[in-house]
Amino acid sequence: MMTYKKTHSPPLVKEQAAKQLRNRQQGVEEAVIHYYNGIMDLCQTIDSGTTNETKLNYLMQGLKISLRKDCARQQPKNPLEFIKVAQKEECLDQAYAINDVYINNNQISAATSTVRSTQIYLQHQQMFPHQYGPSYYPKTQ
Repeated sequence: MMTYKKTHSPPLVKEQAAKQLRNRQQGVEEAVIHYYNGIMDLCQTIDSGTTNETKLNYLMQGLKISLRKDCARQQPKNPLEFIKVAQKEECLDQAYAINDVYINNNQISAATSTVRSTQIYLQHQQMFPHQYGPSYYPKTQ
């Protein structure tokens, strides 16, 4: 009986993995660690001896745009440096996104408050018109 070693993938599996690797893009909501692990698994399937430079090229090529420029600026030298940089940038992106939501919610609250104040003012003006006429304010001499 012949035993099959799992060190090499069948040619069809390698071909499919190579196609996936060429087309792999990080999803908008996909965590960078999930993307990283996917690329590394595909590289392993294709060739267990894939160089760090090749892995790094695939990682950078499919990285979502919001992270790509900042990660490239850091110039990671290998996949391990890449994931450290990418996770840091991802955390910063998320922190800014949360801050933006907070600011937008406060702006919406402020706008809502202004509209509500205006509505109250107009209701008050209708209920007490004598307070808003010219005689209500002190005369200037």
